[in-house]
Amino acid sequence: MQDIRLDKEFQSLIPPLSSEEYKQLEANVISDGCRDSLVTWQGTLIDGHNRYKICTEHNIPFQTADKQFDSRNEVIQWIILNQFGRRNLLPFQRSELALRLKPIIEAKAKERMLAGKKIDPVQKSSQGEETKTRTELAKLAGVSHDTIKRVAIIQKEATPEQLQRAKEGGKGNSVNAIYQEIKQLEQPSATTKICHECGKELPRSEFYDGKGVCKDCFNHHHSIKDIKGNTITSSSEANRLAAKYSADIERDLYDTEKEVEYTVDDLLDEMNSLTDYFSRNAKNCLTIHSTLLSIQENKQKIIAVLSEAETAIQKLKGLLI
Repeated sequence: MQDIRLDKEFQSLIPPLSSEEYKQLEANVISDGCRDSLVTWQGTLIDGHNRYKICTEHNIPFQTADKQFDSRNEVIQWIILNQFGRRNLLPFQRSELALRLKPIIEAKAKERMLAGKKIDPVQKSSQGEETKTRTELAKLAGVSHDTIKRVAIIQKEATPEQLQRAKEGGKGNSVNAIYQEIKQLEQPSATTKICHECGKELPRSEFYDGKGVCKDCFNHHHSIKDIKGNTITSSSEANRLAAKYSADIERDLYDTEKEVEYTVDDLLDEMNSLTDYFSRNAKNCLTIHSTLLSIQENKQKIIAVLSEAETAIQKLKGLLI
């Protein structure tokens, strides 16, 4: 049996199998042996922890394949992306894993800035940086921008019981359901409130009713128009006009009962996430089971399935014509 080191941080990046999943994997390994190589980095296990445990307990031989990475952060990123491609994870689990990449993505963005590369205008503010990072995380995880944002809030504010329910999923335990529970538990009598966007603790007067972000952050992402239809570019300008045109105009400017408009950019983000998710998972699936591709009949069956996917895409295009 080979001597392999285990790393607690690497292990924590791998969502545990359910009891049924583990028993099925154990039965397969005992019956067929460990068919796929365990992946290591400098002698440390980075993929195949469950198979390693089973092989060790039952004295089953296994092979290893060592991958090369320049840093520990690269290993962490590889482990997480590998889980996205191989596991049928819940949106909460996918978002949790993606958020583990947040400091890595932010560090890379900072390196690009220090290297003097051109920065998009939206990156010039911390709010713009945060939004762009969330968008990138959402694309990697194959979930929506709002799901990433809500999971981050759940991680920060949920009770242990709510957090466990979010991890388990199922009826009443979706990301949105847990998030709404947290919002309803906010104490309206508190004199201050923490903005979910910038993280600042501000007086409740600095928040619109029912909003979890402060007025400055809300105004940054949602343009507001005056009675003439002109866009108000800052909260100070909005306040000046509100005072000028009376309380009725103020209510019109900040109508908290209106749903935030779902724009075409939001639609494009979700469509990009879907296509990226399908492409990455299909590619990983074919790579993992590449031994099955040696049979021509299997290839034809796979091509037929992919052709069905092409047909489905053509039908969707037909909706736009």
